[in-house]
Amino acid sequence: GSVADASALYASLGDYKDSASLYLDTWYILAMQAVEADDTDGALELFAQIPGHRDADAQVKKIYYDRAVALREEGKNNEAAETFTLAKGYLDAEDQANECFYAPASVAWETMDYEKAPALFAKIPGYRDADEKQRASVIESAKIAIAQIDYKKALQILETLPAEDADA
Repeated sequence: GSVADASALYASLGDYKDSASLYLDTWYILAMQAVEADDTDGALELFAQIPGHRDADAQVKKIYYDRAVALREEGKNNEAAETFTLAKGYLDAEDQANECFYAPASVAWETMDYEKAPALFAKIPGYRDADEKQRASVIESAKIAIAQIDYKKALQILETLPAEDADA
């Protein structure tokens, strides 16, 4: 017999003693076998059947965390950040997500791409110096519009600042 056969047997026992727990255990075993076989999609599907059982939720977060690390190593910061958010609560997933969003924002800032930088920094409010750089890049973008004698555009850009920044 296989684990799947055991699962079917436990399911057929209804309320008998520990049959429900044993049934969930078989799903868990199948999910862990999928993890061991590097079938993370299959593992996620199986873990979805047993939320809260044993450490299924932590295993799901670990899968997403590991995927996010691989995406980041491939330079896919946005995908990595989104995937790290699925691992929220696992290790340093939140910090890693913020770093993935911060990296392209920082590049936009350093290359003086003040049109892209504000939106990128806006994804990580309160993280490091993101708020200050978002505000500064909006102001720099408006200065560029003024230098190009495009006052309407400059005004539109400045209107994106919060009300407390009206002195800009």
